[in-house]
Amino acid sequence: MSAETPYDEIAAYYDLEHRSFTDDVDLYLQFIEAAGDPVVELGCGTGRILRGIAEAGYSATGLDSSAPMLDFARTALAAEGLIDGTTLIEGDFADSTLLPEAHFGVAIIGLDSLLHATTLEGQLAVLRAAWQSLDPRGQLIIDVLHATPARLMSMDGGIAFNGSWMMSDGARLDKLVSQSIEAAEQLIHSEIWYDVTSAGGAVTRTRTGFTQRWIGSGELLLMLQLAGFQDWRVYGSYDLDPLDAHSDRLIVAAEKTRTD
Repeated sequence: MSAETPYDEIAAYYDLEHRSFTDDVDLYLQFIEAAGDPVVELGCGTGRILRGIAEAGYSATGLDSSAPMLDFARTALAAEGLIDGTTLIEGDFADSTLLPEAHFGVAIIGLDSLLHATTLEGQLAVLRAAWQSLDPRGQLIIDVLHATPARLMSMDGGIAFNGSWMMSDGARLDKLVSQSIEAAEQLIHSEIWYDVTSAGGAVTRTRTGFTQRWIGSGELLLMLQLAGFQDWRVYGSYDLDPLDAHSDRLIVAAEKTRTD
């Protein structure tokens, strides 16, 4: 039996919150078109990215530690007729034994997933697992928040309203978030409340929380080098704009072997 994760009770809420976001999927498809499939996503959650990749006709594997998230992904893929050619694996994304070696054309660690490894050593282990899974000309794409001083200072421990979504049964889903930082260890502590208000007005609250470790661009590039990657490019948006002080995202595309 797998250990519980902070996402186990919120799989449906998480998917509803993120399912309409496709900017990153469009970016990944550009890389996949150039490098080829099969594709692996480390930390695939409910399969939002996998569904976009499979819909485009590519073969994809998703790895995640949350069984309920994978169950949701499996159901969603099957409902959309995309389950063929898609493989789902339960386990730790730092475990290099879970994936075939030198097999994938593209590896994805999307939307802050890498930050769930909360030590430098843990994050490096994830990057090494990705390196091992890629074929010699494979590429890794990482998407994490750009941890600028202003953004980190905004995580002051207060409670913020984060969004509202309508559910299929007519209920409303509201999300509240409180974040604080532990600067010395580069940690972000998040508490999250999902409130479901039924059509009749009854409210049901589900609470979860987790810790993430933010990464600066220089540290990330050094870790990629230590993991074995030979070349990389750094961007600050899903449109591949250069990273600067105002960038919201830190996106890195790294190649297993140098191609120049």
